[in-house]
Amino acid sequence: MTNNPTDADVAFIKALADILNDSELTEVSVKRSYGEDDYLNVRLAKQTAATQAPAPAAPAPAAAPAAAAER
Repeated sequence: MTNNPTDADVAFIKALADILNDSELTEVSVKRSYGEDDYLNVRLAKQTAATQAPAPAAPAPAAAPAAAAER
């Protein structure tokens, strides 16, 4: 393990990314407070393929014109 807090944060973020990739999660958010002016705020999000909405149904065909009145 390292004594550099930045290296520890990077390792932590990589571990979160692995969890995100290995799971069905689409977002992970973590807030860590180390002191009064020392904090870490991480948000990871995985973009999912947008599912396409089904195409609108074609309009119903127009009714055939009424047969001419019998003469």
